Amino acid sequence: TSVSVEYRVVDVEVSFSTAPLQYLQGQKISDTTRVFAATEYRDVVIPSEGVAVVDIPSSLRNETMIVSVVDSSQRLSSNVMYTNSDLSVKVYERDGYLVVRSDEKYVSGAYVKVYAVSGSVEKSARFYKDGYSDRGGYFPYAKANVVSVPTAFAIFVTHPSHGSMVKSVSGPQQSIDHLWLFGVTTVD
Repeated sequence: TSVSVEYRVVDVEVSFSTAPLQYLQGQKISDTTRVFAATEYRDVVIPSEGVAVVDIPSSLRNETMIVSVVDSSQRLSSNVMYTNSDLSVKVYERDGYLVVRSDEKYVSGAYVKVYAVSGSVEKSARFYKDGYSDRGGYFPYAKANVVSVPTAFAIFVTHPSHGSMVKSVSGPQQSIDHLWLFGVTTVD
């Protein structure tokens, strides 16, 4: 038995910005794999034990991509997202902020792009805000000059040295008119 392994390099920010609702509705980027052209292919023979180990090509190890395994009939396939990200993003939904880390160190200068939904998730997501994490890795994603607080957020975080990731979260559970000071909130 043989399978084809397809490597599809993905621009996560472009994918996120064109369809942020897919993240809020529980879809994964790998669900839309055929949108991206394969960068590289490999044919792999599966041994009789039924298990084959396939390395990521060295030229693609620093890329974010979808790896697809397709059987010879082209009917069965499996997709998995491969990312070079070492980011850890802790989201504080109750207060509407996040903290970006890598190897337990705060990451400053991570770019954060936020889309929001007010009402049901079936409605369209709108660009909400973007910016960069501060020296403490802190970014107040829910604080913006808007009339109503969104019910859900799709958040894209990227850093040139640490990779990218996407989070989807519910809206804040309380008013977000806090005093924001060095990553600490004080509620009146």
